[in-house]
Amino acid sequence: MRMEKTIEYKRNEEKIKTYCKSISSIQQKALNLFMSAFFASLEKTQSSANRQATDSMFRIANVRYENKRITESDFKQIELQAVNNEYLEENAAKNFDDALRTLSTFLNLTDNDRIPIIEAPEFTLPLELNPAIVRLYVKENNPAMLSREIRRLEAEKKLYMSELQNRFNANINMSYGTNQYAKSIMDVYVNPSRQQTVYVGFPETSLSAL
Repeated sequence: MRMEKTIEYKRNEEKIKTYCKSISSIQQKALNLFMSAFFASLEKTQSSANRQATDSMFRIANVRYENKRITESDFKQIELQAVNNEYLEENAAKNFDDALRTLSTFLNLTDNDRIPIIEAPEFTLPLELNPAIVRLYVKENNPAMLSREIRRLEAEKKLYMSELQNRFNANINMSYGTNQYAKSIMDVYVNPSRQQTVYVGFPETSLSAL
């Protein structure tokens, strides 16, 4: 009973840690989607700044080209760069919208819900991780460790039950001088039977002596 109680306790603890692991996996996926939207937002902002810069350069180049201050080849290169940056800005905006839509769908947000704000969170990461602490957390929080512990306890229980069944076991039944046909307890010892029987039973064999 003590072994069974220990096993059940471990199984319950394993279920709790398995649930926590599932929640952690969902959180990790949500974090990955958020970071994808965050990087898409940075790319959109940078692309917009690049497009504005090339637009200014293109307007200046257009004036200089009309005044014969630059060649047509140089003007065409600046114009091509402006068109390319405009395309990059549109593509970055599309990628950001797709990433934001994917994140909102994963969070089960509707059109009436507040769209998550994509900005740099305020947090600091450790410069290094202590391997001993990492192994400690893995050992304490990983349900796979408990699964191995449960299998070990079940094997010990099975071995114990096997050893218990192989021990000497006998049943002894004995009847003596009683009236087997009495209708009440008071009549049991009235006219008792002369037959006395001893029965010894073993797991696989039995012995009966009269």
